[in-house]
Amino acid sequence: MDISSLMQTGVTSLIVMLVVAVVFLIAWYKIFKKAGYPGWYVILMIIPAINLIIFLIFAFGQWPVLKGSAPQPPAPQV
Repeated sequence: MDISSLMQTGVTSLIVMLVVAVVFLIAWYKIFKKAGYPGWYVILMIIPAINLIIFLIFAFGQWPVLKGSAPQPPAPQV
């Protein structure tokens, strides 16, 4: 293998990785918006240690979209 084929393989791999990353970021954006979180949280998913923290908050926290939909106790009968 010569250097030009190695460079072509590296550039192709980089393009594929960028496309996959963009697809994942778009998916995260849609998930955050549906859960009621701000869409800019997707930027935090790019930062290595912060993305784990955001993921845990997302997984175990109360979703803003569900805060108003808690079951109400039945009204007392008079």
